[in-house]
Amino acid sequence: MPPFETPTYRELRRIWTAHPNEDVRRLALEVQTGRHALYELEALTAGELWYLDKKSATIDDARKALARIRRRLMQEKHRIGPLTGEGGKR
Repeated sequence: MPPFETPTYRELRRIWTAHPNEDVRRLALEVQTGRHALYELEALTAGELWYLDKKSATIDDARKALARIRRRLMQEKHRIGPLTGEGGKR
């Protein structure tokens, strides 16, 4: 990917308002949805780490925590589909 400047939330709102085209709006929604997913995953990870630290967790507890995080990552990966063309390598 070439370097680029990430649009701010304010810029996404401007794009949404200025471009009523369904495809443009769908892209703006995808950017914001991806941001929400990242924040959700960070919060999930922080919560699991807190739990593991406070509860003198076992290796099995850590595996379960990682499985919960991985499950959420897989849900997001499934939602967005292949990283390249359909059926292509990721």
